[in-house]
Amino acid sequence: MYKVIEVRDTRQIGTDYKPISGTGRKERCDHCKKLHEVHVLIQHVSTFEQIIVGTTCANKLGVLDANPFSTKSLKASAINRRMQELTEMALS
Repeated sequence: MYKVIEVRDTRQIGTDYKPISGTGRKERCDHCKKLHEVHVLIQHVSTFEQIIVGTTCANKLGVLDANPFSTKSLKASAINRRMQELTEMALS
């Protein structure tokens, strides 16, 4: 059993405030080995091993089912964090 540690959407945000596919930092999923731009850091509850997976694999592993947040809201939260980071960088 795993728990979500962090969800990070690395894609750039467009002028319509939607993420632009293909603009993020790709990282290989530890479960399916595909490259993903939205990374879910999960931790095994008994071994404390941490792995990075995509949101689809997080769903397949049952991590997001056990989480009170849906995949969509987790992605939205990650996008909001990214917008805050970009705003802070622009203001500094």
